Amino acid sequence: MKVLALLNKHSGCDYHRIRLPLEYLHEAGYISGVTAPTQEEQLAQCDILYYNRIPYGVSMETVLALRRKHGFKIVVDVDDYWKLYPGHMLTAVWKSQEMEWKIVQSLTAADAVTCTSDRLAEKVRTYNRNVYVVPNGLPFGEGQFTRNIPGPEGLTRFVYAGGGSHLWDVRLLRNTARRLAREPFTGELVLAGVAEGIKIYDDMALAMSANGALKQFRTENHLPLDSYMDLYSHGDVALAPLVANDFNACKSNLKVIEAGCKGMPIICSNVPPYRDDDNPLIMRVDTPSDWHRWIRYCEFNPAFVQDTGEAMHEFVKRNYELRILNFLRLEAFKSVL
Repeated sequence: MKVLALLNKHSGCDYHRIRLPLEYLHEAGYISGVTAPTQEEQLAQCDILYYNRIPYGVSMETVLALRRKHGFKIVVDVDDYWKLYPGHMLTAVWKSQEMEWKIVQSLTAADAVTCTSDRLAEKVRTYNRNVYVVPNGLPFGEGQFTRNIPGPEGLTRFVYAGGGSHLWDVRLLRNTARRLAREPFTGELVLAGVAEGIKIYDDMALAMSANGALKQFRTENHLPLDSYMDLYSHGDVALAPLVANDFNACKSNLKVIEAGCKGMPIICSNVPPYRDDDNPLIMRVDTPSDWHRWIRYCEFNPAFVQDTGEAMHEFVKRNYELRILNFLRLEAFKSVL
């Protein structure tokens, strides 16, 4: 089975949903790649074209014309809902580039679709009935996907690792940060993944530090995709605030999987997708008081943090091993051949 991927090397979605899965399928001998000097020659040789959301570097019209000419099949992956919520940082870009329409066009034209959750699959079925749920997974124990080295003794660090599109989510921590700033807090809040000189990250830092009042706060700069998991080395407990809306409800539980991979507990907003997760170890919160309570509890109970982190690691290894979940992806591929 020859599979050709269209990859944006700067996209975290492409990294997790296309690049890593195909690398491990290729390594295991389930698929082979395509080598040819031009893109059309590559498409002429492949059995399946696989990409996330919309084809990268080529128009949908060109892809469809080449499919008619050469007969390859198209499998599209989608890991986010294509309807943004009001105020999302990409709203203007989404509108100017007609992204919602382009993604719907891509889903409709696909021979099969892979997606991350049952909730998102229901959205996809409006446009394509041949949809396969393939949860996010990681290749545990490989490369950057290994356990954290224990941090400084006596300091509990609470890390949020995420991009600028999560400003509204981080703002859920503002009241908690203000309260911690008034208390003898011995822990540390860390905002990881910051791009210096970009205003939205400054806004995120202000929210998470109570406008600078919380002195036990610092930032860590973003890292390339091949080492981004090292951002978690700056924390002992992961944070995953998330605003409740239809767009976010269709997200995956990747932050839970990443935290578990690193042997860390995680505190999450009690909204989908985290509310849907059957992981009993997640600390779920509904209010700023809940955030405060769990952060202070973890601060004063390092044994709980360590034990929960160990249990989290074992849970995600059992349930989210990429090399096992790849068999679901193979089913999608085989369905179109």
